[in-house]
Amino acid sequence: MCTEQIRIQHEVYPENTVQASRQVLIISDLEIRDRLALSKINKFLYQYSSDALPRQSHASMVTTSQQFHYY
Repeated sequence: MCTEQIRIQHEVYPENTVQASRQVLIISDLEIRDRLALSKINKFLYQYSSDALPRQSHASMVTTSQQFHYY
């Protein structure tokens, strides 16, 4: 697995709001490769691009966000 530009962000909100905190994980580029000699597949997961569909320079490949609430 190869990754590039991983960002992790943690935010804490005041107690007078419903949300307590939020964590965000952003991965700009992710590749999962097959390194077996007998395999005909080189990459299982990657960001496809071509002349007709060029790669977006500031687009994230993976973004996850978790919010926690006060109860």
